[in-house]
Amino acid sequence: AQARTNPLLQLRADSAMALTTPRLFSGRDDVMASADLVAYLGDVTRKARVLLQDAATRPSSLSVSGVRTLRVDIRAESDLQGILTLLQTLEWGEKLIHVERLDLSRLPNASEDERTETLSLSATISGFALPAESAGPTGSVRDSATARGVSPTTTRREGTP
Repeated sequence: AQARTNPLLQLRADSAMALTTPRLFSGRDDVMASADLVAYLGDVTRKARVLLQDAATRPSSLSVSGVRTLRVDIRAESDLQGILTLLQTLEWGEKLIHVERLDLSRLPNASEDERTETLSLSATISGFALPAESAGPTGSVRDSATARGVSPTTTRREGTP
C-alpha cells in the first residue's frame, strides 16, 4: 500500500526482489519446486564428496507473505571434511537454504585406517519458492504459464485442507 504513494519504496522492493528471486526455487507447484530442491541437494552433496543415501520430501507450507517453504529430509555419509564442505556450500551457495535440523553421529570404522572417521548425517533442509501465482516484479507465473498453455496450480496454506 505504501509503495503506491512512495515510488522509491517500490523501487527498493523491486530491487530486493530481483536480487532474491534467482536464489529461490521455481516450479509450477510444490512437487516440481521440491524436485528442484532435491536435485540441488544432490549436486551440492556430490561436489562436497558426501554420499547422499536418501532424500525425502516433506509437505510444504505457505507463509503469510506468500513464500512457499519446501522441506527435504536427507541422510548422508562422509568424513568431517566432507560434512563441513557441504554445510559451507549450503550456507554460501547459489540458492537460499535453511538447515532446520542437523544430527551427526559417528559410524563404526569400516577400514583399518584410524585417521579416517565416517560420520552419518541426518538433516531437514528447507528451500524457498514464490507462490505459483507470482514470479517476481516483472511478471507472473500465471501469465507465463497461460502463455505456454499450462494451467497454474495453487499452493495450500499451512493448516488448511
